Amino acid sequence: MNEIRDNAMGFDVKYLGGKTGTGKAHQGDYIVSFAIALDDVPPGLFKAHINTMFTMGLVQISDAREIIRNEEEYQRGLAVKAAGIMCADMDFQRWLSEFVGELIASEEECAEALRSILGIGSRADLRTDDKAREQFLALKKEYEES
Repeated sequence: MNEIRDNAMGFDVKYLGGKTGTGKAHQGDYIVSFAIALDDVPPGLFKAHINTMFTMGLVQISDAREIIRNEEEYQRGLAVKAAGIMCADMDFQRWLSEFVGELIASEEECAEALRSILGIGSRADLRTDDKAREQFLALKKEYEES
C-alpha cells in the first residue's frame, strides 16, 4: 500500500471538499463521505464502478483555507526525503562506505546498504517504522558531524 501512496505523490491534483459523514462497513472498513463541488469531481469518478480503488491524499484546512499540518507526519516524510537525497549524494556514499567497510559506488548500492543497516525493505518504511527512523536520524547526525 505504501508503494501505491508513494507513486501517487507525484500527482498534482487538488480538490476542495468537505466531510459529510462517517460509518462502518460490514467488513470492518470505514466509510467516509465527502462533498466535492461538481466542477472539481475527478475525471472518471462517476463512470467508475462501485468498489473501484482510488488513492487519496487528504489535508485538513482551516476556515481561512490554510493547511493544518500534522507536524509528526511531516517530520516522518522529511526522513524519507532525506534518505533519498543522501543516497544520491556522493559524499554520503563515500562516508557510508567507510561506515560499513565496503565500497558503495552508486545511489542504488547506497540505498541497499542503508536499508540493510536500518533493517527495512524500503526507505519509505522510515515513515512508519519509529525505530528505523530514530536509527536513521542518528546516522544522519553522525554523518553531518563528520
